[in-house]
Amino acid sequence: MKISHLPIIILTIALISSCAKTTENDYASLVNPFVGTVGSGNTFLGPVLPYGMIQPGPYMRYAEDQKSGTIFGFSQTHLSGMAGGGVGAAGDILFMPTLEKNPLETENSKGYSAGFQHSNEIASPGYYKVKLDETDITVELAATIRVGLHKYTFPESNVSGVYLKLNNGFVTVNGDEISGCNNNRVYFTAKFSRPFKAHELAQNGQIMSQPDTLKGENLTGFFRFDTKKDEVILLKVGISMVSVEGARNNMETEMPDWDFEKVRANARKSWNKELSKIQVEGGTETEQILFYTALYHSMIHPNIYMDADRKFRSTN
Repeated sequence: MKISHLPIIILTIALISSCAKTTENDYASLVNPFVGTVGSGNTFLGPVLPYGMIQPGPYMRYAEDQKSGTIFGFSQTHLSGMAGGGVGAAGDILFMPTLEKNPLETENSKGYSAGFQHSNEIASPGYYKVKLDETDITVELAATIRVGLHKYTFPESNVSGVYLKLNNGFVTVNGDEISGCNNNRVYFTAKFSRPFKAHELAQNGQIMSQPDTLKGENLTGFFRFDTKKDEVILLKVGISMVSVEGARNNMETEMPDWDFEKVRANARKSWNKELSKIQVEGGTETEQILFYTALYHSMIHPNIYMDADRKFRSTN
């Protein structure tokens, strides 16, 4: 009896050893998120987990913005592979760190856009980084399934701040929490790693007198900070297709702390787990990069639609 079980035991050990070896392989290093971002590919290059609900990344309204190096902010949703999609379409809940005294008064304000050099842009599975030219602010992004984590490194300034834009819906500021809904479909909750010293909300470019909530179209906000040289301010953004409460619960469940490097490392671990399901040997390094990048792109959509508590909104 004992001898007859020996092949099964050996086989089990072999399978465990094989799995252990697989998880050590860094398949994410063979993914190049920039593949497909030039021309008509329109692929998304920001951080996302496999089939993740949230996809924070640079918002560029047209293909020309990608070529010229102009970012209009960092939105929480994108549609990869569609015309304008990887860099533009969706574009819900847009944040932009900036240096500006009155960024809400005009659409020509630097608070709406910033130039960048592609040489100052880095992307890998679960991570994105770019340096903005005009303000010398560095933006880094990471994500869990339903929560984006923004990391802004500011220069020394007394006009530092973060700009918010919603197409339509509502926005509420309650203490240190910002919440609302964009396009009547994506709810969100956001918090900074330190209190902002002041804030303003505006509708159609007109600053309102410190309301708790604004509703309607073309809603904007600005959250002000004083910053020292190379000071880091983090921003958590949780989203939900159900409610603000769902977004808040997603954020508290998936990102209870402010550890950017942990979020980044966990995202890479998730991608290595998924990418290791197909193990390719042989070929050139370029061919392996193209294969694993294509496999990575196939897992950006469709997106998880339910919240951490398993609630979701019916499509009807």
